[in-house]
Amino acid sequence: MVDFRGFDTMIEISVFSMAGLAVMTLLRFARKKHDDDDQSTAAIDNLDDLLTAAPVALVTPSPFLRMLAEVILPLALLIGFVHMTWGHDQPGDGFTAGVIISLAIGFIHLIFGPTEAKRRLPWLKPANCIGSGILVVMLGSIVPVLLGGTFFAPFNFGQALNLPLPDGFDVSTSWLFEIAICLAVIGSASFMVNTFVDEG
Repeated sequence: MVDFRGFDTMIEISVFSMAGLAVMTLLRFARKKHDDDDQSTAAIDNLDDLLTAAPVALVTPSPFLRMLAEVILPLALLIGFVHMTWGHDQPGDGFTAGVIISLAIGFIHLIFGPTEAKRRLPWLKPANCIGSGILVVMLGSIVPVLLGGTFFAPFNFGQALNLPLPDGFDVSTSWLFEIAICLAVIGSASFMVNTFVDEG
């Protein structure tokens, strides 16, 4: 399987990226077809009426949820890094890391709303995440050729460059591919979240 890892990763990134773009496109098309944009003012008025009549707990997230939203992304990033770093030999990989981080991003949107979430996450650009994932795969496949390896074949950069790394941590093409998958998942999921919560 390792010999085919590069091609497998490229296909996985492409499929998930296309899925994210397809969901975004279909939802926006459906909204325009049903004139949701023209009815947005009336919908907002109805929502305001509903929220006014609803209990306060449904209108404003509790301090506990807001505190959780403050710490959930750094925690998710840490868990995601562990999944990508040691996921080759144990449960976890770039896909699960991307899902965990994307869930944290979605939770932030849910608690703070899309406008505040964008202000808190200015670095989160879905298209850039997907593009970066594809770029990482290509660089991780081309650079080994310059260091004596072959294109899309497993290569350990840490070993080739004699990098002082902790035990069990290898800077290899597999690790770069896990990062690429993670970025593609985050980008695609962010496209979906943006489409659900606003005009994006």
